[in-house]
Amino acid sequence: MLKNLPAVKSSKKQKFQLGICDPKLGAEITSEAGIAASYNETIAELIRGCRMHFNKILKKLKDDEVKRAQLGLAHSYSRNRCAQDVNRNDKPIIQTIALIEQLDKNINTFCMRLKEWFSWHFPELARIITDNHIYTKIVYLIKNRDGVSDERIPELAELTLDEDLAKQIVEASKISMGTEFSETDEAQIRKFCERVVQLVA
Repeated sequence: MLKNLPAVKSSKKQKFQLGICDPKLGAEITSEAGIAASYNETIAELIRGCRMHFNKILKKLKDDEVKRAQLGLAHSYSRNRCAQDVNRNDKPIIQTIALIEQLDKNINTFCMRLKEWFSWHFPELARIITDNHIYTKIVYLIKNRDGVSDERIPELAELTLDEDLAKQIVEASKISMGTEFSETDEAQIRKFCERVVQLVA
């Protein structure tokens, strides 16, 4: 591009104005070529117009060719930026941590929805078990409050790590004020619990 500009003699004032799209380039061009470069709103609009009507200015160039050239340039630029990124070795770790945090939020959301759903059937369980993960595992184990009996105390104690809590669950199931569940609701809750338990594990 600079070869197409008229020669500038050091003793004479520059008779043209070189417009640039990045103000940081001005100092480099001046130091290397001795040509003063300018950047302002008018030049920015001119460059924008050239970009928009580039295929009309160069009639031999088609729209498809311009799009392919722009795509190739974008890919090349992205590859170079990734290669020169000094923090690129940390990016996988950062992304992994962000993924784990997002997964924890999703699991907690799923557990809260399950608690709201299952509380229609067995509301007392939510007051006894406050931990969302343990609550989900218990629902997955008992399926419904009719599945809670004295024989289940060892299994419940294994999940809650507290035999007294297990006994409270059994006693609460006997006097629960919740509504009855249909087979369809039970199957859906069972399937939902299975997925959440897999995520928790």
